[in-house]
Amino acid sequence: MKGPKVRTESYRSEYERRGKDLFVLHRYIERTDRSVDIDSYCWWSLLCVEEVRGSVCLRRPESQIFFEEGVAIFIPAFRVVEWQTDPGVYRFTAYHSVHPLPDDLPREPILFRCEVPRQLSSVDEVFEAVRNRESGVPVGRESNRSAPARRAKEILDQRFKEEMKIRDLAREVRSSNPVLTKAFREAYGLSPLQYRNKLRLFEAQRLMLMESRSVADAAIAAGFSDISKFNKDFKRLMKINPATFKWHRRAVEDSPAAEESESLSR
Repeated sequence: MKGPKVRTESYRSEYERRGKDLFVLHRYIERTDRSVDIDSYCWWSLLCVEEVRGSVCLRRPESQIFFEEGVAIFIPAFRVVEWQTDPGVYRFTAYHSVHPLPDDLPREPILFRCEVPRQLSSVDEVFEAVRNRESGVPVGRESNRSAPARRAKEILDQRFKEEMKIRDLAREVRSSNPVLTKAFREAYGLSPLQYRNKLRLFEAQRLMLMESRSVADAAIAAGFSDISKFNKDFKRLMKINPATFKWHRRAVEDSPAAEESESLSR
């Protein structure tokens, strides 16, 4: 099922849902300046690079890994990656799901050369594409992690929807707020608050796409108690406000073509 189409100054995105637990993002990017982004998702992702006219890399603490057309990046859930994108044109397709990973798939982000078919239509087809890779290069952002930072991230991964103050998180890992924040940022490139906020925003996006939740329901289910703050944070990250994002999705679902497709599938 087709989802929203989003256009901003620097990119165009089209979302679609395939089956009950796979959603696909097609994105075309035109950048006029350098951007550096640190991401972590509450789902796993397979990103297939289709066009590179510029310079883009994944940054690690001691290296940069540049990539080109014809490579794929597999990112397990809750793993941190850092992207650096220079001015240019880029196009990719990304497959996302919260479906449990089989035991034989990687647990850390990897980049590999792979002839991935243009249309993967199910979770099983995505898994098979990753299994058929020739080799893989680690591309995770994490540096040498202190025990408190690692434990704090594990807690946030499991409980990011809960209302928890950072001082309580620090106490739980036997650290102090300033010490934990510094160690966490050194390890993952984000503060604990920034990390949790990104997880919540991506989860709200997933709930609107995959479960047809309203903006308010998705925000609350993802852990936000302040809808106004959610709206501002969502727009800052996604470059579109959530009501417009949701409206785009509803408009596609309510179109005559969608209704005809739905009736034919019954």
